[in-house]
Amino acid sequence: MDGYISGKVAVTGKIKANAPGIYRLEYTVADDAGNVAKAYREVEVVAPLYTAPPAIELMGAMVVSIFTGDEYIEAGYTAVDCLGKDITEAVRVTDNIDAGAPGVYAINYFVEDAGGNAARATRTIIVSKRLAPLPPDNAPTLTIIGSDPIILHLDSDTPYTEQCAYAFDKIDGDIYGNVKIS
Repeated sequence: MDGYISGKVAVTGKIKANAPGIYRLEYTVADDAGNVAKAYREVEVVAPLYTAPPAIELMGAMVVSIFTGDEYIEAGYTAVDCLGKDITEAVRVTDNIDAGAPGVYAINYFVEDAGGNAARATRTIIVSKRLAPLPPDNAPTLTIIGSDPIILHLDSDTPYTEQCAYAFDKIDGDIYGNVKIS
């Protein structure tokens, strides 16, 4: 009697864990008397199950405003499948942005995982007409007249007297009449 001979079991066959298919392993053992026993096992390697669509994450704002003539600069995006594998390089990006014309435009992001599941994301781009700035040297000047600060004493009968301000504009000249006190 040999007793426990599990340590003598030989296993033959190969499994390619990265290639789907059915693989067969053969287990062989012999006792001291030369009696041989064999057993077989099938191992099936299957493709991963894609049970959910991938996810696209947009970096930055979902709505971006630019002025006509400006270039939109992509803030970035990432994509992963439901197994956690990075599939960012598979993302297809399309847009209809015309930075020369005011309007609302869309950038569309699309990705499909190895299981055929798809995900989409959209970023909105608002192109606005740039207003012409006023020349900086044409701004009016405003000069406060009198003391600053003005000090009034409690319980005195001295009323506050507005000392006003002098306003001048290079185009219109004296614009004192346009000064508003609030």
